[in-house]
Amino acid sequence: MFDAPRVPILIGAQISNLKLPTAQSWFKKEFLPLRRTDQPSSGRGVAALLSPRRVLQMAIAARLVELGMRPKAACSAAWHFSDRSNPLEAPGHDRGPGELFGGGALTVLCAYRDGTAAVVRADRKTPLEQVFFPAGSASVAGSARKDGAIVLLLDFMVKGVAEQFDKLVERGEV
Repeated sequence: MFDAPRVPILIGAQISNLKLPTAQSWFKKEFLPLRRTDQPSSGRGVAALLSPRRVLQMAIAARLVELGMRPKAACSAAWHFSDRSNPLEAPGHDRGPGELFGGGALTVLCAYRDGTAAVVRADRKTPLEQVFFPAGSASVAGSARKDGAIVLLLDFMVKGVAEQFDKLVERGEV
């Protein structure tokens, strides 16, 4: 589901709760570059098609911006979930890019002001400091940690985007 090109930026912006000019600006400035899973515009007047993965990145970035992050950093932090998977995130608990951990655990994004981020698996036994200071995030700069982080519970966002795509498919709009 995550890699099939499906919707123009207009629909992706609606699903992501972004205004169209904002979404277009993020693509133009390459805060959200099109990836191999997306389909670039094939000519003048023909819209690029975004994969569900890119729409998910937009939705997460939009929420991070609402919470005070700058757009470029928010898009980068969201990419750490939508397009990346790190085996150090939760040893013994694999997840693919854009996927939730599952198994009764929650998937949390710990996003830092510089655009770095860590994806954390959280269950009832997870200490709170593990959510805020993930062990597998060696690439996260120490200075970014001093500025604090924005912590997002991703389970509901991912399911919400998936439901929006399912509705579009049911109605035959994609």
